Amino acid sequence: PDPWQVSKFRPALHGLLYGVPAVCFPAAAGLLAGPGALMALIVALLAAWSLSQALAYLGYIRLGRTGPGHGPARRVLRAGLAITMGLVLVVMAVTGLITHSATSVLMFGVGEGAYMLGACVLLVLGMERWLLISLIPGVIGSGIYLALGRPPGLEHFAWAALAGTPLVALVLAVVFTRKTGKPAGKLFVAEEVRGAVPAAAFGLVAAGLLSFPVAAGVYGHGGVNTGALLATLPLSLSMGAAEWSL
Repeated sequence: PDPWQVSKFRPALHGLLYGVPAVCFPAAAGLLAGPGALMALIVALLAAWSLSQALAYLGYIRLGRTGPGHGPARRVLRAGLAITMGLVLVVMAVTGLITHSATSVLMFGVGEGAYMLGACVLLVLGMERWLLISLIPGVIGSGIYLALGRPPGLEHFAWAALAGTPLVALVLAVVFTRKTGKPAGKLFVAEEVRGAVPAAAFGLVAAGLLSFPVAAGVYGHGGVNTGALLATLPLSLSMGAAEWSL
């Protein structure tokens, strides 16, 4: 059966889910300081996007091969979530050793990875509304903090709100993958894992293209390229429609 026989508003919701988290980054400016901060964030984006694309592939391919029941797909997503989250932790730990980034920067990178992987699981299982709920603390908290002009007295409130979103996304992903039924066959099939490699490469290239203007700056010597950052907004918002078209 066609999995896209759903509400016409679903692609628009997906687009918002891709675009709305961007408000969290300016609110986290106080956390993202010190040596190696930009490099650590780019590494986090590259790791999280490539791993989440690979995990999404494994989830969707298992859904397609086992029918409408979510049991086998939940097993793969649950195990894959644990493995990929462990890889994010290892990548950020190694990045910290190389770049000497502040602990707060590394924690933000881990949070970014946790959100993207948790969101991946929820989107594959069709739980967009729950993902929207997980965004509430981070997005609303960040919005309030920015609207008030980043008052120093509310820094800890903003940071707590930012931490809430990846934690809620991870918890929801674990909750919705708990009912897997009786194990049938191998958890991971070599053919499926090999098929996930191009998906991971796509995520790596896409994240690289988005982060390159930030790393290169306006004149190719680093610094923030505001125009490139603004250009990513319509790209993010259009991704829901792009999914629907595919």
